[in-house]
Amino acid sequence: LPQRWLFDFARVKFDLDWRDGDETTGEVVVNFIVPPSAKGMLLLQEELIRLKLFSTMHRSKSYKVYEGMSKYEWETLWQYYDA
Repeated sequence: LPQRWLFDFARVKFDLDWRDGDETTGEVVVNFIVPPSAKGMLLLQEELIRLKLFSTMHRSKSYKVYEGMSKYEWETLWQYYDA
């Protein structure tokens, strides 16, 4: 962090950063660059649902179940998911 995310097709533009610039808190804040459109809000809601479903279906499994997936890739995937 910080990161900037732009989804121009849905007018979603935001920055992710540590709260008060302090990464030790582990708290991330979202700052919208422009207010998201209705389409943008729907996109974000659908993505949250998709991610929760993915976690429910795959979290308890081992990386060995997925052909070609290394342990490092599997652990990195969940590190990003948990962020």
